[in-house]
Amino acid sequence: MELVLYYHPLPLADPSQLRSILAAHGAELRVVSHPQLCRPLGELAGLSGLSVPPSAREYPRPAEPVMVFCGFSRERLDTVLDAFKACGAPAALKAVLTATNQSWSLSRLADELQAERAEIARSLQGGK
Repeated sequence: MELVLYYHPLPLADPSQLRSILAAHGAELRVVSHPQLCRPLGELAGLSGLSVPPSAREYPRPAEPVMVFCGFSRERLDTVLDAFKACGAPAALKAVLTATNQSWSLSRLADELQAERAEIARSLQGGK
């Protein structure tokens, strides 16, 4: 099953545009609420049999929207991302659920993505 976990820092944000785009492509949108930010991504995606020790570190609540794509082939992911772009879907941090990050919380994933973004920006500016 193709699924997108979606978090938006503003509780009143309306995900109906994203939900419609995904439904048109046979995929599901699952909104992640603030209390679920510390739960493992794999659990939020409905994977069973995860044995995840609690994290000793707390991560900040993401300050921007986050999308985690679960169960998409590369081709299907590209198709959905193109549809998002064509419809002017809101910007968000994006990632694919992997064996490595399925035990992470959404907050941890967002923290890692923001750190990667900052590192890429530094390298594009000549390592300053």
